Order: sequence, then C-alpha cells, then structure tokens
Amino acid sequence: MRIHLLGTSSGTPDPERAATAILAEDGGQALLIDAGDGVARTLARPAYADVVIRSVILTHNHADHVSGLPFLFQRWKANGRTQPIEIIAPGDLGSALENWLAALRMAPERLPYPLEFQKLEAGEWITASGHRVEAWETDHFAGDGTGDRCFGLTLKPPDGNWVFSSDLGSLQPLREHLRGASGLIVETTHIDPVEAVQTAKEHGVSRVILTHIQLGVEPHPIEGAVWAVDGMVVETSHSGEAKDE
Repeated sequence: MRIHLLGTSSGTPDPERAATAILAEDGGQALLIDAGDGVARTLARPAYADVVIRSVILTHNHADHVSGLPFLFQRWKANGRTQPIEIIAPGDLGSALENWLAALRMAPERLPYPLEFQKLEAGEWITASGHRVEAWETDHFAGDGTGDRCFGLTLKPPDGNWVFSSDLGSLQPLREHLRGASGLIVETTHIDPVEAVQTAKEHGVSRVILTHIQLGVEPHPIEGAVWAVDGMVVETSHSGEAKDE
C-alpha cells in the first residue's frame, strides 16, 4: 500500500503546505482520510490522474480536516463522475455536511454521483474502497463540553499496520494502538513530537512520520522520525522509504 501525504499543515493556513489530507491506495480504489483546504487542487495534478477515491473518512469536525470537500465534490462533478462516494464522519458531522453542501448548491440531487453517508464509530470494518480500518477515539476534545468526537485510525494492509493519530489531546489514546504497528503518522501541533517518537520506539514502531506542522515551526531533526512534506509518498512495505512525489 502507498500512503500519500497530500496536506501536512496545522489549522493555521500555511503558504507552503495544504491542510490535512492523506490518501491510501494500492492500485485499486483509494481511501481519503480527511479533506482539508487544498486537497482538490493537489488531486488535480497529473500524478493522481488514475486515482479513484471510493471512500472518505473524516476524523473530526475541524475546518482544516473538512474544508476542502466542496471543491473536491465540484471537481468530481466536472469530471463526469457517476460512481458513489462513501463518506464516513463522526457524530452529526455527516448531516451538517449535507446541509452545507445544499447551501452551496451541491445537494445530492444536484450531483451526478450518490453520496453514501456513514457514521464513524470506534471499531474495525472494511470501507467501500476495500481498506480494513480500525477507528479509535482520541482525547482531542476532552473536557470541552461539546460532546464532539475525534478518531484516530489504524490502517491494516497485509504488509503491516499503519496508525494515523489524527488530532490528540495527549499521547495516552495513541499508546493503546501502537503495539504491533509497522508505522505511525502522528500530528505535532498538540503534542510534543520528541515524546511521540520516543513512545513509538518504546512500542516497537520502526517508522514515524511527523505531520500537522504548525506555521512558523522549523522542523528539527529527530532521530527515528521523518518530517512530512506535501506530496510525500510512503510505501508501507517494511523496506519502503518515504519519498517526495
């Protein structure tokens, strides 16, 4: 499986980075995880011309993880897409998105492809794109009183599990899902990246990618980890190396 880091910035707009979006593909239908600002523009590049996204998972309801969806839907409409899109989102985010799209004149009846909304809950399942995924709740919203939920994800291809932290409040929820993982893609805005890398090492994770990078932060070398850049591609095989596309 190949993991494409399409956007690697934090919630503050960055002139050098798009907002959070990760693409998982293995030659078949693709899975998009989050769809921050810039994702449609990135996917319009020739390198992604043959990628067919069947499923979209939105980890939580922050703008830097969902704001790119309308342009993505508009691009698919312009391209004449008719294949359904599965959208998996937590809580009331799915219904909020439907209302938002309707306000933007992209209600389901105006689109040439069906939108299949599913609620994101903790547990393991296979997406419509054919990817085995486990979702688990982070503490990103802990104590804010809203009842909103944020989910980390574990992708489970045959060549080894890869964990995506999404946004965190602490490392505790992440620790419970690192054992046996081959790789970790972890945010660096809300937690200490050095501590995150050390935690990964303690759990035997051999490859760590640092993302969700704050505007103005100069990535510094951390042994055992690589800082993400937009367009980075990670081969999930044990011998694969991250490279820029």
